[in-house]
Amino acid sequence: HPRQRLRVPPIPKTRSHVMEDSSILRSMCDNLCNNLCSNMCDNMCKTDMPAPPALQSQNHSQSATTCAVSKPLPPSDIAKRAAACHAAAWVEDGMRIGLGSGSTAAWLSHCLGERIRAEGLRFTAVATSRTMARLARREGIALMAPQDMRQLDLTIDGADEVDAAMTLVKGGGGALLQEKITAAASARMVVIIDTSKQVPALGAFGLPLEVVPFGWQATRRQITRRLAALGLNGAAALRQHNGQPFVSDEGHYIIDLQPGRIAAPASLDSALKQIPGVIETGLFMDMCDSVVVGHPDGSVRVHNAQRGPETATTHQESNKGENRHGV
Repeated sequence: HPRQRLRVPPIPKTRSHVMEDSSILRSMCDNLCNNLCSNMCDNMCKTDMPAPPALQSQNHSQSATTCAVSKPLPPSDIAKRAAACHAAAWVEDGMRIGLGSGSTAAWLSHCLGERIRAEGLRFTAVATSRTMARLARREGIALMAPQDMRQLDLTIDGADEVDAAMTLVKGGGGALLQEKITAAASARMVVIIDTSKQVPALGAFGLPLEVVPFGWQATRRQITRRLAALGLNGAAALRQHNGQPFVSDEGHYIIDLQPGRIAAPASLDSALKQIPGVIETGLFMDMCDSVVVGHPDGSVRVHNAQRGPETATTHQESNKGENRHGV
């Protein structure tokens, strides 16, 4: 309210008062930031960036690089949003889809929510992480239980690295097992990324492995030995979160490898999976059908598995061409 004034506590004189009043100030700042972020999220997609055909009925009158709080979007977010909205236009009524995890997939969730509110789009989805499930529910996306997913029409997910053969490295967010299960259950998989994720060879990001907590030290020792036998760097670190081992949604640990350049992904994947305790690797091979690459100017470029790149400077051009599954 314009007449309300923010009352700041007087400067405390003792250590205990400092701690108490600092906590109050932190709480006040957190509430303010949450309100601002909520407003930003609610207005992220209301821009004049060219919209997919399905979103043409919406009013995109604001700048593509700003939102309701007049804070410019970083170029990487503009690119991620462009890729996400492009892929969101491929979701049709009645589809059963997989929702990936990560920052680009978060944009996807919002773009789909916009279509639900604007068009009444109806579909069901399975979320590949608890975080994505929360985002999806906020956007009004109907979720199915994982045990009910069976065959999916489409999975849209991000990636940490993508090479020219459309082999992926995933797992930076720690949801690689659920993401791979979902992708394998899908008739087609579309990957949404910004240009920083395109690489000439995999390996610079590292390679996450999901492992059983029991005896993880012994598992890591075997991993380093296997990497050395393959002529790769044997660095393998247990992922930490707040000083404790990171635990995936499935209750597993993540070991992050730094193998260097991965010249033979299939051989490495097979060798690592032979080690007891290794549940899954972050290598996704022969699973991706299309890669949608967003650029900082809001344009996208689509790469299909059986054909060369297709340029799409606006979202209206996004549905030209089909991949081997008919996208």
